[in-house]
Amino acid sequence: MKRGTGETTRQLKALPLNGIFIWVHGNTYYPKQLCKFIGREDIRVVSPFWIMGDSWRGERFSGFALDHAYPWGSRPAREDMEFQMRLQILETRIRP
Repeated sequence: MKRGTGETTRQLKALPLNGIFIWVHGNTYYPKQLCKFIGREDIRVVSPFWIMGDSWRGERFSGFALDHAYPWGSRPAREDMEFQMRLQILETRIRP
């Protein structure tokens, strides 16, 4: 996983208005500051823990992105499978 390449910035800029950005861990300070820096304060930055909860299930979204540096394989396979399943469900909630 490469760092410092500008990929996160590209992902943020590509999100539709009011999109969701899923960061790599619970400390979302950096991506929130990056959103301010690029003028995209409309983006809702969340941690991976957000998707594992159920509070988002009744909502609709304009789009979402998972940070390119998300550490797949750093958790037990069962947790990665559950996370992937929830990403797929989140994808069904997208309404442009």
